[in-house]
Amino acid sequence: MSTEDQSERVSLAVVAAVVGVLLIGVIIYAVRFISGQDAASAGGGAATAALSTGSSAGEHTTAPGAIGLAGNAQKITLSGAVPDEATKERLLKPARVLWGKDNVVDQLTVAAGAPAVWWQSRPVDVLARLKQLGSFDLQTSAEGMKLTGVAPSEAVRAATGAVAPGWIASQLKSDVALTTDANASTVGAAAASDNLLDERIEFASGSSTLPEEAKSRLNDIAGLLKDDDRTIVITGHTDNQGNEDANQKLSLERAESVRAYLTGQGVPQERLHAAGAGSSVPVADNASAEGRQRNRRITFAVAAK
Repeated sequence: MSTEDQSERVSLAVVAAVVGVLLIGVIIYAVRFISGQDAASAGGGAATAALSTGSSAGEHTTAPGAIGLAGNAQKITLSGAVPDEATKERLLKPARVLWGKDNVVDQLTVAAGAPAVWWQSRPVDVLARLKQLGSFDLQTSAEGMKLTGVAPSEAVRAATGAVAPGWIASQLKSDVALTTDANASTVGAAAASDNLLDERIEFASGSSTLPEEAKSRLNDIAGLLKDDDRTIVITGHTDNQGNEDANQKLSLERAESVRAYLTGQGVPQERLHAAGAGSSVPVADNASAEGRQRNRRITFAVAAK
């Protein structure tokens, strides 16, 4: 064999080796890329869950779970089985903020085989509506949900009846049977409201300085709002005593005071807006001292899109 032939064969062998190495590299990169895409997709799907579940993405939108929510504006009992502690906490946390820790009865159990829980509405939105009723009993199952209860007014009954079917998937059964009884207003809301929370904070007369005794409650509210990625409007309200322009200014300053405190507790500032309503939105009769006290409040609502 000539020297030229040997050189040509050596060159071909080197080229083949280089091509082989490059081909192996391409294969490894492709495998890693596909695996990474799968992991990213799985992570993104989990991040959109309203409540933690163990079911596949296709089953999420039709999984109301097997949950019971019963009580009135003063006390609530949560019962049923959930698949994990995360789901349980996502139900209990807003309930404890809305009703207060001492007024929430936890009868939820955690079982690996329990039905997944996946609602179209956030638990805080559902619970805020239920709290406006004089009494309520909401039960969910694989077929859908059933809500019975007593509303303190026709306005509350109609408003709750209009939104309740949207709490779960539209293809599931939604049975809403609410009656009206004016006597239920002693524990239910006086009027229908889209607010998540109505808080009575005892500011000193004419002052917007946040009282120390309100901070513990606001810490709990901050914990709830940090989990909510929506923009929240904090609105200050007063009674009808004094000049309305002064009331409007004071109500805004009080809302700003609450906003500043919640921001200091870790709620993103850009997700909190302050507003002042003065005495324009009463929830009770200003003719009595008790009514005026109820009207001096701070409300939290999801900002309109």
